Amino acid sequence: MWLRAVQLTATARHIPKLPSIQPTQPLLLLHRSPRRFLQTNRLLVLAKEIQDIHGNLDVALAPPPNLAESQLAGDETDWLSILDSPDVRTIIGRAKKTGLRGTGSSEHLAVSAAKYPPWFPVHLLYQKATTPQDILSSVELVHQQLSTSDASTANALIILAVAKLAERKYTATLRGFVWKFCQSSHVPSERHFNLLLRALSLHPRSEETSVLVRNVLANMSRHNMKVSEPTYDALLHRHFVTLKVATAVRKKMKHDKVLPTELHLKYLLRLMVAHRFSRRAAGYLDTIHQRQRRMACRDVTYGPKPRFLENIKATILNTRFLRSFRRPSAALRYIQEMTAMQTKAPIRRFMFRKGKPRILRRIWRRRNIHMNVRDWISALYVASRTKGVTAQAFLTGYRQGAGAYAPSRQAYSTVVRGLLYKHDYANAAALWDESCSLDLPLDTISVGIGTHALAMNGEPHRAFALLEQVHSAQQAWVEEGKGRGRRNARSPDRRPPAEVNLYAVHQLMVALRRMGRPDVVFALWDHMETLYGLLPDVYSLNIILQTARWARKYEDTIRGQLSYLGFGSSIAPPSAVSLDPRAGAASHIFTILDPTKRPWITGRWNTESAGQVALRVVVQMFLGNWPALRHAVPPVEALRRSGRDIALSPVSEAINTVTGRPPFDQSPLIALFLANAPVPYPQIVPTDVTFRAIVDLLVAESLHAEIPLVLTWMRALRIRPSKATLATVLVHWIDVSMDSPFVARIKGVQQRDPYAQLVRWLEDWVGLRNMPGREEMSREMERSAYFRDAQYLDVIRERVSEAEGRLVIRARSAYEEE
Repeated sequence: MWLRAVQLTATARHIPKLPSIQPTQPLLLLHRSPRRFLQTNRLLVLAKEIQDIHGNLDVALAPPPNLAESQLAGDETDWLSILDSPDVRTIIGRAKKTGLRGTGSSEHLAVSAAKYPPWFPVHLLYQKATTPQDILSSVELVHQQLSTSDASTANALIILAVAKLAERKYTATLRGFVWKFCQSSHVPSERHFNLLLRALSLHPRSEETSVLVRNVLANMSRHNMKVSEPTYDALLHRHFVTLKVATAVRKKMKHDKVLPTELHLKYLLRLMVAHRFSRRAAGYLDTIHQRQRRMACRDVTYGPKPRFLENIKATILNTRFLRSFRRPSAALRYIQEMTAMQTKAPIRRFMFRKGKPRILRRIWRRRNIHMNVRDWISALYVASRTKGVTAQAFLTGYRQGAGAYAPSRQAYSTVVRGLLYKHDYANAAALWDESCSLDLPLDTISVGIGTHALAMNGEPHRAFALLEQVHSAQQAWVEEGKGRGRRNARSPDRRPPAEVNLYAVHQLMVALRRMGRPDVVFALWDHMETLYGLLPDVYSLNIILQTARWARKYEDTIRGQLSYLGFGSSIAPPSAVSLDPRAGAASHIFTILDPTKRPWITGRWNTESAGQVALRVVVQMFLGNWPALRHAVPPVEALRRSGRDIALSPVSEAINTVTGRPPFDQSPLIALFLANAPVPYPQIVPTDVTFRAIVDLLVAESLHAEIPLVLTWMRALRIRPSKATLATVLVHWIDVSMDSPFVARIKGVQQRDPYAQLVRWLEDWVGLRNMPGREEMSREMERSAYFRDAQYLDVIRERVSEAEGRLVIRARSAYEEE
């Protein structure tokens, strides 16, 4: 879902002939891209409003009418020859090399590189920037332009840049724009604030955008500015809203004494249901019910409690509300009460016993409970998330109730996902094959569920083949040129087919990690963009870090050592000069997933150590996205590189600690960045989970001494650590920061050890109340001992921790579409 919108034109002859656009006027032109992007209409309205409130936008941003005749000072080359270059850095270099001629003037006016005309950086960002490096260079140029533009033009530039960055999901570059917008000496207008919020809502939901929206709303409250209703609609949209955004929006509504509309209440109800907050969801449903009663609506939505009304009606809101229940008995009781209100027929009460399949016969009978297929699927969802209901009881209940309804892909996906949640992989794969035999149309979410089921059942080759099949069907549909606006067409063959998104790829990567195939996980990371046009996000990075940590176990085996020496059979990655890169990447993954051959797993990423490659990706992400972090200084230095050093050389360690001589000079993380060209990942913004995975990987690679530097980056990015992350840090930091009793006596009590220094630094950062306690420290020690004692990945597969094994389940709400 990409967007190519707000195109800037370099000259009048490039402007298409549109009835509403004159050749010499607006330069904001929108058109649809070959791919779907739901925010197209929202961005169209956004661009129009920017032009409405910024009267001189065309004058400020449009190229001069005589652009073809305008030349650079000291050079006969005109603007068109400069802008024809496909490389952004080349264009910027040429513009910096010579001065700019004044628009509409015969004089030569030499200006600095920071005084480009306003249309120039925006044109590069919208028209020329294609690679991450080009976009970051254009973003830097826009930042330079903001310092020389007037307040109104600068605000328009910021809004346009934020909206454009949503096309590539480049969230890491938003913080600088929002900070300059809010800290401007001239307070932006209320409409500018609303437009900025709507531009932010074009980005995918994430922790970073939630924090930015909360800061913008706080600035609006400080200046007594109100949020418009379309802005509320955009912020509460299901593709963007998070718990933090919802909390900030509700706080802003109370501050401005604004009542949420029925649409806002529906969005909030959907959010609370997704997080299974039953009480909050009931409150929003009851508010909708009471409002419809006051407005004397023809049909009143059934509320969370029984109410006898003649015009009562069960709607899709009740079906969504069912998913917030945590016990199947409560969900089925609600269905019983709701259907009794409609049928006016007595319904016998029933009991639900956990793990007893025979009791389910009384529950799913149509004569006992009259429910439609959506309510039935919602009840299945609640039962699938209840730990007390066994997989056998859940599957039996589904079989007994499935005969009353027509086969549905959504019902099959709900049951398959429930069986995966209950670790019944064989039945999950069998049920998926059964749904495929019925030739039910696939949807995007079901593709990820089926991929995970097949891979966890020991058939990763079939899982990858499913992704390839779905992608081929989607590409064939695009090439046939069927209408993009026929999503709601009645004919199934006219509906757009399912597509491979990050959720499906993540499901496959997690399954492969759990079944001990790190080589395939690394290959999917390398070829994700080549195969499906997808860029990795923060969840992809978390999976890679955890996989590299467990792959370290393979490097200590005989096979891993042979691979390190260059022996053994390994499959080389596809050649970069292949005529068809996608075919080569797919063939490479199919080859390493060949079920007829025994996999040669060494724990290495191509020919390098998996841990070193993963750390290189992390360092390039941090120092490429935020160059200021290159000058970060850790708050404390370790006494030794890792916990192994004191065991290998206790005498040298004692001499270094007594004399104060540092045991090492340069940080290995900085060395990884300096030894390789920077490859930024602007679409990745790390979270607390990411930093915990980084610390785990540093410990696995015996780089305990780099923990303070990572914490410095975390604090600089204003990411608040959880107690679990701090417990992980302290448990492993003690190995490289504590002296032996003999050395401690020699040093004396005046010199504090690095462990105490780091604890004091953390307390100053998060506060004493947010420091980990005995429970968190004990849990982390058990977790560390489990990883240390695990010797082979077959043991790891059997005893994978619940917190790591359900990474994608926790992140599922970010991709799930109902």
